[in-house]
Amino acid sequence: MRRHFFLPGIDLHRAAHRTCSRIARSLHPGLNAWTARRVTLLPVREGVVRIRPPPSIFPSAEHSLATAFSGRLVHRAHPAAFVRLLDRYFYLGMSLLILVLVTATFSTTVPSRLFHPKTAPPYIVWLHGAVFYGWVLFFILQSGLVKIRKTRWHRTIGWFGLALGIAVFGLGVSTTIVMHRFEFLTLHQGQNAIVYISIPLWDMLCFAVVFSLAILWRKKLEYHRRLMLIA
Repeated sequence: MRRHFFLPGIDLHRAAHRTCSRIARSLHPGLNAWTARRVTLLPVREGVVRIRPPPSIFPSAEHSLATAFSGRLVHRAHPAAFVRLLDRYFYLGMSLLILVLVTATFSTTVPSRLFHPKTAPPYIVWLHGAVFYGWVLFFILQSGLVKIRKTRWHRTIGWFGLALGIAVFGLGVSTTIVMHRFEFLTLHQGQNAIVYISIPLWDMLCFAVVFSLAILWRKKLEYHRRLMLIA
């Protein structure tokens, strides 16, 4: 019977064959370099690899028992410098980019519609602006904490982010309704105030779904940080 070596938890790439040969030689010092290179890599399922030496190495039935290797083989790739830079600073850079875009775009409308309006808008607009801008600043803070590896602070402050996200959703919906009533009844903008109400409400619905999934999957890091970026 052929003898097999089961290596759990291995992620093999092209360069892993040589490493597996070294493992076979370390488990069985009697193998020389030539026979160790003749091992066959048989993928069983994702993350598991079976190493089968040639039949001539273990011809007898005495070696029918499988040998388990409890180690973990890690193949370290060397991506390009740009890829490493993007992987290291992507989320922090995106949070800063969002801040720049929000500041630049709203600076064209806020002074005329909020600071110096012909008709003063409802006070909820001020609260809405402060909370939404605070949400962007909070995203920068959380991204920065992860970047400097303060994950404990990130998790602790994250509960404040949960409350802030709920406030964003509540203020988003209420401000939308109040402002469209203001535009329709006070500014007399007609049907446009009714027609375009669906756009911000749809935004809030999408935000609520994505934000809820990010909180639900907060322990799945790759899901969590992508969903928070979308939110």
